[in-house]
Parts: sequence; structure tokens; C-alpha cells
Amino acid sequence: MFNSLVAYHGTYRTEGNKLIMKIQNSHIQSWNGTERVLTVEVSGSRLTGRSAPLKAASTGLEVVAENVWERGE
Repeated sequence: MFNSLVAYHGTYRTEGNKLIMKIQNSHIQSWNGTERVLTVEVSGSRLTGRSAPLKAASTGLEVVAENVWERGE
């Protein structure tokens, strides 16, 4: 599970279709104090955020992270 887990907290702001998160603390130490930017898209009750390409910490491969949030009824 640790190889696929991503955990962080901080503040965020929006600019157009960008969700910009200021990472205060992360289990990925190099993310601390940085900004993570997701391009977001809303479709019905679903919000999808996609990152720019990045290297996966566990494999070193280039990946695009996708976060999906769905509104509960």
C-alpha cells in the first residue's frame, strides 16, 4: 500500500480550471513547501483533477496522477 499511497495537507486556491495546493506537510518529503497543481474538470457530480507528468517515487516511471472526487447525495 505504501508504494501507491499519497498523503499531504495544506491550503489551496483556484485559478480558472487549476486547483493549486500549497503543501505544508507530505509523506513525500520533497513535496513539503511546494505547490501541486491539478487541472480540474467537472462532469455531473464528479470533479476530476489531473497532474502534469511526474516521476513515480516507487518505480521512477513518468506518470500522470488523477484524483476523482464524487459528491454524495
